[in-house]
Amino acid sequence: MNGEKRLTVDEKLTQFEKVVDDYIHGNYLDAIQFNPEFEQAVSLNDDELKQLTSEETLNKSYLAYSYANYMQDEYNKHVVRHNFATDGIRKIVTDELGRFDKYTKHETKEQSIVNENSVANRLDLIRRHAKARMDRMENRIKDIRRLGDILIELSKRKQYS
Repeated sequence: MNGEKRLTVDEKLTQFEKVVDDYIHGNYLDAIQFNPEFEQAVSLNDDELKQLTSEETLNKSYLAYSYANYMQDEYNKHVVRHNFATDGIRKIVTDELGRFDKYTKHETKEQSIVNENSVANRLDLIRRHAKARMDRMENRIKDIRRLGDILIELSKRKQYS
């Protein structure tokens, strides 16, 4: 060691996320910030929809699309975490594959290494949490975009009726 401090997995992940965030902010690629009106726009009931004018309905559509974009940005942050953890596990597993015989299934080797190696175990936890969040968000983003489409169509109908 040449005087460098070894970072923990969480510190490395934080550092990696900061680099990605700095790139996004530095190139003005920031997503839309959360707005409480987003949830209201995608949870209108039938009576509220009927009372909206064409222009108000179109504005609600914009809010729905903005909410979908916000959620997509959050989803993408979890993709980054998932990929970071998966790559880290892959590197650790590759280094330790030689201690297994050639007939052992790769999945068994990987899980054995993850169970025995504290760094791989922490990366696996990060990967599983990120994947669970991605799974929960994926269809919700599509549903909100679809609601935005529906609101646009409703706005057109209101305008021409």
